[in-house]
Amino acid sequence: MTSPLALLGGPPVIAEAAPHFSWPPLTEATSIAILDQLDEGISIYDRSGVIARLEDALQHYFGARYAIVTSSGTAALYSMYAACGIGPGDEVIVPAYTFFATATPLLHLGATPVLGDCDTSGNLDPADVPRRLTERTKAIVVTHMWGIPAQIRRLKAVADAHGVLLLEDASHAHGASIGEQKLGTFGRAAAFSMNGPKPLSAGEGGFIITDDEEVYHRVLLHGQYNKRCRNEIPAHFSLSRYAVTGMGLKHRIHPLAAALALRFPRFLGGL
Repeated sequence: MTSPLALLGGPPVIAEAAPHFSWPPLTEATSIAILDQLDEGISIYDRSGVIARLEDALQHYFGARYAIVTSSGTAALYSMYAACGIGPGDEVIVPAYTFFATATPLLHLGATPVLGDCDTSGNLDPADVPRRLTERTKAIVVTHMWGIPAQIRRLKAVADAHGVLLLEDASHAHGASIGEQKLGTFGRAAAFSMNGPKPLSAGEGGFIITDDEEVYHRVLLHGQYNKRCRNEIPAHFSLSRYAVTGMGLKHRIHPLAAALALRFPRFLGGL
């Protein structure tokens, strides 16, 4: 005869005091990486040092042309939306079930989030999206909640058929893939979080990946103004004259956070 559930007074299966596990895993190697970075520098204004190493690793891992690290996943979403030209009067279809930062940066840009129904996986339902589309729809934003892939190919087909952008909020989905293609590489751009509990953690941080050169330059202008923009945006780019001021926002990741993210060998080879 089995004993009653612990909830009903039976003996617990795990007797050790909580917490049983903490994330991200911090080891002596983590401490060494942080201390080494303290010696190397704690303020990086351009794409150099640990920032360049982290972005290079992300580009390689995702097979993306560009990666830009940011101070948070919310900042990454904000910069991605701004870089894709979303603004006043635009509507953007987002999942009704998601963390609110999928939608709130749109409000700062003057756009209107339109909530779409989700399927049984908790992700945007491609069967529901067409009835949300209007002449003002600029983009469809796909999440992959809890690392479970959305029906991304069906959603991309809907976006392509109606001539709207497909963007990914892949904040939960580092390392997940459909077949051989990693999540975050299906749309024009993708934003990721590296907040504490995420599979790839910097404590606080985020990043954007894209193959689109114009999106890359606009992401830099949105939150990486002055030195980085002056170094990387070519003179022939239409907005290059705004490199010094950009949008006046600073979304740079802290170098110590970047050093922490580089300690995750599963994703980035333990660089």
